Amino acid sequence: PEGVEAVVVAGDLLDPADLEAVRFSVVMDCYPTAASRSADVVLPVAVLAETEGTSTDSTGVARPLSVACKAPGDARQDWRTVSEIAAGMGAEGFGFGAVEDISREAGLPQAGLYRRRAEAPPAGADPAVRWAWFRGHLLDDHIEGLRELAVEGFRVPEAAAARPGKTVRSPEEGARPFEILEKREVSPNNHEIVFHAPAVARKALPGQFVIVMADEASERVPYTLCDWDASTGTITLIVQEKGQSSRKLALMRQGDAAAHIVGPLGTPIEIRKYGTVVLAGGCYGIGAVHPIARAMKEAGNRVVVVTEARSHYVSYYERQLAEAADELIQATVDGSSGVKGHAVDVITARLAAGELVDLIVSVGCTFMMMITAEETRPYGVKTLAALNPIMVDGTGMCGACRVTVDDRTRFACVDGPFFDAHLIDWNELNDRRAAYGPEEIRSLLHTGPVDKFTHHACQGACK
Repeated sequence: PEGVEAVVVAGDLLDPADLEAVRFSVVMDCYPTAASRSADVVLPVAVLAETEGTSTDSTGVARPLSVACKAPGDARQDWRTVSEIAAGMGAEGFGFGAVEDISREAGLPQAGLYRRRAEAPPAGADPAVRWAWFRGHLLDDHIEGLRELAVEGFRVPEAAAARPGKTVRSPEEGARPFEILEKREVSPNNHEIVFHAPAVARKALPGQFVIVMADEASERVPYTLCDWDASTGTITLIVQEKGQSSRKLALMRQGDAAAHIVGPLGTPIEIRKYGTVVLAGGCYGIGAVHPIARAMKEAGNRVVVVTEARSHYVSYYERQLAEAADELIQATVDGSSGVKGHAVDVITARLAAGELVDLIVSVGCTFMMMITAEETRPYGVKTLAALNPIMVDGTGMCGACRVTVDDRTRFACVDGPFFDAHLIDWNELNDRRAAYGPEEIRSLLHTGPVDKFTHHACQGACK
């Protein structure tokens, strides 16, 4: 307004010309903008995930906003920055010590979340009514990896959530080698990717894996086969976004192609009639036990699948595993779905109750498999674990994946991946897996666009 000589603005909400018209301007923001470039002072502030307070949904109901992670450096929440500026100017009425003080003065109702709903809220059912802006920024312009998540069983229709992408060819139309035919995020950070790899699909057996290079600069990373179809020449992998190379795969889209896929590798798990077989899957292992469950059931076994996840929204493949097994049990650490606890808690409870189990197979993170081995040891039930050490060539030549089993050195890539869990040197495996931990974390700070492809809105300019 006319007569205003100084302004403090949170975000990209004023034209640069308006800021230049005042004598002094302060911009609080988390992204560089034209406004921040023309400001006299720029103050770093927290992003949405680093902010606590209250938000109002599209129905006018107050919702709590909790801090998910700490803001870096000198960045802080807007209200605290404004309060400190006001205090420095000697202004009254800004002496807030916490967000609750602001809520009370504003007369906001007590905020709360609804765990169960009769139907999805409007913003969950229709992406068109969602607020896509934060501090005047269109979120998609800054956060390329945003995905739609389920809201109490409701998923955004594919047509509504679709983004412009490449044309995908079916295998019959002549897909390129290692082309991605389908891709979806089945749970946060877990991506189901269907590749065109007919040579692998023709030979694949339960328990085997492939080694994938996203592009020519990627590591060679092993991924367990979660499914395959020899008639269409496709293989299905669950890729957990964890390091730089898996992030590259997560950034790829339908129509892109991996640089290399080698396989099937590893010794298949022995499929025969054991009796009762219990399969425990966690993280990526939830998908990995799928073909094993199907094959064990076809061999005449009674198959029980126990999945493990931190919470209900991290679990996936419920339908596929329920169809492949005789019984599916979900365990969640927070108790939000199925049995509260870990997969091993379900297994040992049944063993303690006298249930006869002939074989236990554990697939997941090293800690999960190690605990399963230790807890089942007193019961004398044969227990297998699919080891996941650092691997390079996958054919037994480099020795990077060596493990100690029954006091003997074995190579997980050719002798495994399945070994007797009660005979594994778990401490050695943990130490070897952690050998490049700091380097892997640092590499994530330099993840660039996948070579040969332009997935980002910046067309590769961000590097």
